[in-house]
Amino acid sequence: MKTLRIYTYRGEKVRNDKEIKSSNSVVYSELKTFEAQLYSGHYGIKLPLEGNESYVVNGKKFNVKEGHYLLTNPGLKTEVSVNSNKLVKGICIGFTEDFLKSLYANMNSDFKSALELKEDSSDFMLVSHNYAIKNSHLSCFLGTLKSNFMANHLTQDYNEELFFLDLGETLINDQLELRLKINNLNQTKFSTQEEIYRRIDLMNQYIHDNYYNNISLEKLAKIACLSKYHAVRCYQKIEGISPYKKIMNLRLSKAEELLLKGYSINEVSDSCGFADYRAFSKLFKKVYNTTPSKYKQIIKQ
Repeated sequence: MKTLRIYTYRGEKVRNDKEIKSSNSVVYSELKTFEAQLYSGHYGIKLPLEGNESYVVNGKKFNVKEGHYLLTNPGLKTEVSVNSNKLVKGICIGFTEDFLKSLYANMNSDFKSALELKEDSSDFMLVSHNYAIKNSHLSCFLGTLKSNFMANHLTQDYNEELFFLDLGETLINDQLELRLKINNLNQTKFSTQEEIYRRIDLMNQYIHDNYYNNISLEKLAKIACLSKYHAVRCYQKIEGISPYKKIMNLRLSKAEELLLKGYSINEVSDSCGFADYRAFSKLFKKVYNTTPSKYKQIIKQ
């Protein structure tokens, strides 16, 4: 079994440069200051482990922080810069065009069938975008990858061939699922649909980062640069639920986690952003068909 090979880069001249460019690769970097134009022949995943990385892709700026990742398409001018007092650690995963397109052509995917894309289509990737690591199959894969890498046993856990096959298939399915969501928008041009998705994704990232605070619809609409009505309508078409319900779902999910850890009902209510314990208990009972106190009793049994 061939374990996954990791190329390490600390600012020196890159060894094995031709090998990295001609094949699928994983490059680990440790840098404080750095500026360079990157090789643009791969589909790429840029995953910070510690600290922030800044990218410019075809003139568009992306600040990629911990808990986020950037997807890049081949053929685009991509520049990276790092400027920090502490070491910024990250992983850059590259897929050759031939590998990912061949993998796509041979995949059996429900998302692929639903979109009715051609076997030789290269439209399985959206244009470069900064994603938060949240609830998606790709996010779960990258979250596990990050944990394993930080625990210093990455190469023990991954067979190189299976790693790129599994990650590549997960990446493609994740993107196809996003395309299905985007297709729910009414705009005729895909470029317009994609731009609205980006704006809604900013809303969604803000919700995930701040669900325990009071979030106004005005604030979300301002983040998306859309009217309140348009923001809610587009969010519901893409995510399948309203922003308000998304916030409540995240609060309840966190509340369940805290109850399992033994926190009191008042502590859970305060931590998760509910107005008071009565509002929390009422919503919890509606969803779980039992009160938080009875739920805690069931857990202890």
